[in-house]
Amino acid sequence: MPSLLMPKVVSAVGMMKKRAEQTRRADSKKVREVKLAKLTPTQVEHRQAGIDKRALQRKTNVAERKVEADQRRKDYERDVVDMRLRREAVRLEQQAAAAAVLKAAAKVQTVVPRPLPIKPRTKLNTTPSISELSTNALFACPEKTVPSVEMLRAMALSNVLYADPTGLGVWGGGAKEWSTPNGWCDFIDMLDQAHESGVDALEKDGIRMMAGEYNFVVFPNENADRNIKLPNLVDGVGNTVSPKDVVIRVTRPDASKQPNGGIWHRYKPLDQCISELSYCLHGAVHGYAPEVYAAVVFPAVVGDVTDSTTMKHCRQQLYGILLVMRRAQADVNTLMAQRTREILVDFDTRDGVSSTECTLELQSSGRKVAFKILETIVRQSKLGVLSFDAKPANYVFGYDAKVKAVDFDSAMYTLVDTSTTTWLSCLLMNLLLVTAHVRCYRNSRMADGWTGALRCLLLDLCKHARGATWLFSARLRTCDYREIHSNTLEAATERFEIFSSIYFASASKGVVTAFDGDFSPTAPPLVYQLLRFGLHAASTKPDRELDAAFGRATGTGGFF
Repeated sequence: MPSLLMPKVVSAVGMMKKRAEQTRRADSKKVREVKLAKLTPTQVEHRQAGIDKRALQRKTNVAERKVEADQRRKDYERDVVDMRLRREAVRLEQQAAAAAVLKAAAKVQTVVPRPLPIKPRTKLNTTPSISELSTNALFACPEKTVPSVEMLRAMALSNVLYADPTGLGVWGGGAKEWSTPNGWCDFIDMLDQAHESGVDALEKDGIRMMAGEYNFVVFPNENADRNIKLPNLVDGVGNTVSPKDVVIRVTRPDASKQPNGGIWHRYKPLDQCISELSYCLHGAVHGYAPEVYAAVVFPAVVGDVTDSTTMKHCRQQLYGILLVMRRAQADVNTLMAQRTREILVDFDTRDGVSSTECTLELQSSGRKVAFKILETIVRQSKLGVLSFDAKPANYVFGYDAKVKAVDFDSAMYTLVDTSTTTWLSCLLMNLLLVTAHVRCYRNSRMADGWTGALRCLLLDLCKHARGATWLFSARLRTCDYREIHSNTLEAATERFEIFSSIYFASASKGVVTAFDGDFSPTAPPLVYQLLRFGLHAASTKPDRELDAAFGRATGTGGFF
């Protein structure tokens, strides 16, 4: 019962309080009226003047606050305009600074070492010595000035870049909307839609499109303007470049789900994009990579990123890259496979031809390709390039029949200071990885011709680069792929081990000759195992020259 009466009690108390408040207000009003009745006319006039004064003060305060608010709004608008002007001034200063660097670089007179008194080569058809690699003009690669990564970042965010052997620069105002990354947004969106639709709309006019793991590539033709609007392209000397002579590479927009439920994007953080762009432009300027007619870094999506060192997840802006480059004929891997098929088919259809002649033809082809690709790898190595993804598929034959390097993913590619390690050690690693790829994935007889052409050079490199601890300390380990973007030699050792494990020790798809590596604690260095595999495949026959190059007595387990 008490619980049922409680609301009524509370309501009664509230009513009593309300009535008491009303009574108090009525009494106060009566008191004020009595006081006002007792005021003299002078006091009434004085009181009214005070009321009017306070009302005027309130109106004045409101007007002043309105004026202050208007002034703050005007100040804000002026600050916004000033900020835009300052940003534009900074962009122009950065562009002027970049132009000054490029102009100064053009004036640098590079001193080429005086060659030894030997007849210079114009074509490589025999194995060169290390001395010849150092002095012959065929392998010369004078280092040119390239903007630092920090300056390149500032340039790429507000400019469209180009690079070729004449130098590196930015598109000028004559290109109108195409001179800034924002002007390429519609073009990139159109290519992304064509890629995601899965419809061969572009191929109706003969425009091919191919997709790789991280990028898709478009091959325009003379009728490209029907489907894709390209700006006017010119080379380093001002000649117009036809669409059929270029290739467009764009970061793939599609994403995939990870086992942990996250989304994996092919777009990358800005630092990684700038590093990859830096390596690509470095190659174009020094002539070992295709010319870049346009390079655009564009913001894509905000996604999850995992730090490879701390393994922590964070969300940040991800970027993509669009490159318009000089088109090549084909990559070396495709040409080697095509040449192998042609030789085998040709000898199968010819009567009275022995298998020995077929073997010699395959070996000759392997030897010719090895000499062709060697020139480019030597130039890369002299500049401090370490390409952990060095393989025939990442080298292409250009329009001038010279080999060019492609694919500069910062997780698989780096530039090291040649003052901390010799360029010979860079050459040994780059050449060793390509040789192991040829042995593992290409026709064995063609691989024999390849290794026969480079055997003496590889053995000499082992002797001269023996002081490169980062290279010779590497061991064969079972490694999962992990992105490493550090440029230190310690990181180079780890990356060499990771990619050797993935491409050779753990490989299964497309393997022609399997790599039977030694993972034991007492196993030979990884360099020794890969070199022996490249030279002899699965053979266990003794090789005194190979053992001597590593300071190892034949039949013993000791090295150096």
